[in-house]
Amino acid sequence: MTAEISTLDLEEAGAVLAAESARFASFGWMRGTSGNLSVVLSRDPLRLAVTASGHDKGELTPADVVLVDGYGAAVQGGRPSAEA
Repeated sequence: MTAEISTLDLEEAGAVLAAESARFASFGWMRGTSGNLSVVLSRDPLRLAVTASGHDKGELTPADVVLVDGYGAAVQGGRPSAEA
């Protein structure tokens, strides 16, 4: 089985990750550019939406996510966080 990840899927995941990052930052749990959040978009092949490296977690936008494979390598987007 091969899963296609649409731009809409990635944008929706980005919106969820941006909202949760802002919420966590408001609690002081994610400060500045440290940490990351991710969500599984596909299991076969494994694809995750991961917060991008170098972005303040309290100010993320839906575009600040990177699609990565099971090895943490970027498939689409910029540079994923170091934890990927």
